[in-house]
Amino acid sequence: MSRPAASVPAEGGPLPAVCGHTHLFRGARVRVQGVADPAGFAARPRPLELELVFSDGVVLTVELLVAEDRGAVLSVPAYTTEAGAGLPQRTWPVREFTVRDADVELLLDARLD
Repeated sequence: MSRPAASVPAEGGPLPAVCGHTHLFRGARVRVQGVADPAGFAARPRPLELELVFSDGVVLTVELLVAEDRGAVLSVPAYTTEAGAGLPQRTWPVREFTVRDADVELLLDARLD
């Protein structure tokens, strides 16, 4: 399977991110591209706006939210897959941050809502 292409962000805009599936689920991985210090970010994540590209080409602006006492979550608005499946807004806890090549990979846990 080819990796979806993510665009290069405008200065100060959302960072590109890719998911190899048409939707998110527990165990899904999201690769964030363009992080200046991937190892530093994986160790101490910070809030980010992301432009998430799914495998079917659907693109969403999502937010990585970080709270020191609660960890990090990925906030995803409602959207429709290319096949027409409507998915509601969801909040996904990030179980793990890992450096993969020059990217930071987010491993998602069970959704909160």
